This record gives sequence, C-alpha cells and structure tokens, in this order.
Amino acid sequence: MASIQPFIYRSEGNQNWEVHIPMEAPTTKMNTSYFGKGDDRSNPADGSYFVRQGNYPFGFYLKNADISAFEETILKRENESKSIDQFFPGFLEWSTSGGTTNQDWYLRPKE
Repeated sequence: MASIQPFIYRSEGNQNWEVHIPMEAPTTKMNTSYFGKGDDRSNPADGSYFVRQGNYPFGFYLKNADISAFEETILKRENESKSIDQFFPGFLEWSTSGGTTNQDWYLRPKE
C-alpha cells in the first residue's frame, strides 16, 4: 500500500511554493526562503514545518472525513478569511496536540 502525502504547490521557476500538512517536510523543489516569513513558524532544524504559532496548521488531512461536515462552514466563500476555530471550537485542541486529542472535532460545529 502506498503512502499518500498530499500537498499543494505553485511553480516559481526552478523552485516551488508549497503547503503540506503540518510537520511534513517539503519536497527538494521547495523555495525554503518562505520558512519563517509572516505567520510561518517552520523550523527545519527541529523538524517543524508548515505551522503557525501554537502549531496552528496551514493545511491538514482528515482520513475518511466527509465533505458534508464543511459545506456550511469553511467551504463557503464568505468564510474564507475566517479562522476555522470560529466554526469548530474543538479544532485548536486537536491542532495543538498534533492530532492526538479531539480527533472528531469536525463532527461538532459551533451551534
């Protein structure tokens, strides 16, 4: 069985701008000068990649999650600039634990 490591990228000449799930190392084609810029708190020396302060991820992967959990929240265009924890209060606990706690946070939207 193959290991899947999804990520998004944009080509920039010979290098890429990339966003991976938290703590996943970039490809060898990534322009690593983006690390540490703006919100980014990636630290390749200690193996932390693609996180903001408090291990808040730039992207995440939820195995077996159904898109319907997000259709009325973060997938709506008018919500693009809002933080995900405004819709899912349990998200931050899941995020800061590295995904070890509160694993069903996306099934409990804010009421």
